[in-house]
Amino acid sequence: MAALDSSRAFSGESSVKNTKKFVLVFVVAILLASSLSACTTGALSINVNLILYSGENWRIQIGLVYSRQEIQLVGPQIEQWLAASVSEWQAQSIQASYSKKVLDDNNIRYQITASGQGFAKLNNAFFDGLANIYYDEITKQIEFSYLPVGEFFSAALSRTFSLNGGKIISSNGAQMDSNTVTWVNPVNVMNATLKPGLHPGLLAGFLVGFLVFLIAIIGISRRAGKKRCYNCGARMPGRADFCTECGAGWLE
Repeated sequence: MAALDSSRAFSGESSVKNTKKFVLVFVVAILLASSLSACTTGALSINVNLILYSGENWRIQIGLVYSRQEIQLVGPQIEQWLAASVSEWQAQSIQASYSKKVLDDNNIRYQITASGQGFAKLNNAFFDGLANIYYDEITKQIEFSYLPVGEFFSAALSRTFSLNGGKIISSNGAQMDSNTVTWVNPVNVMNATLKPGLHPGLLAGFLVGFLVFLIAIIGISRRAGKKRCYNCGARMPGRADFCTECGAGWLE
């Protein structure tokens, strides 16, 4: 009988522990969902600027502006979410960071900056895998399409999305210049075909190489333009009539 009572007591204690564990997990899930909801909704504006480079390199900047009142309510949750997101992106070999700035109207702007390689990685990290971004090896063009329903675009009062590349071939947005197309408060699928832009790293390497080549050409031309004095053997500028060392005149 005592053994039976002990067994029932153990079973009851285990049931209570499991119930407490379930309640704790449920509460944490509710808090997390509320935190993410607060972070991705309620923004006054969301501005996205995406640049697509050759070699499937990319760079994205996301500006999130919140009212001062919103920050007072959920500011810590927003910054916690941003820090966690940056850490997650960095773990995926994405260079990412965010900054905070108080605007003149006392609203708060958070600026997310990230860059990496691989359009699939970009799609999964920032578009919930819902975008279509691929490089066509035959046409040497990038095809981009996205229905703006991801967490960054769901509930802001003002939404702007800009896409940049080497050259915009076609799009259903407003073309700002030959390299940029913009959508304001988009509700339908955003489509664009564009040439990839030249990656800044490749451009810097090209400029350094060109500078080295230019210096070498200048050095060669300067040497070729000099002559030697027949009297003392000193080098003379190509247009000099007299040696700067001994004063002897140049003989044709």
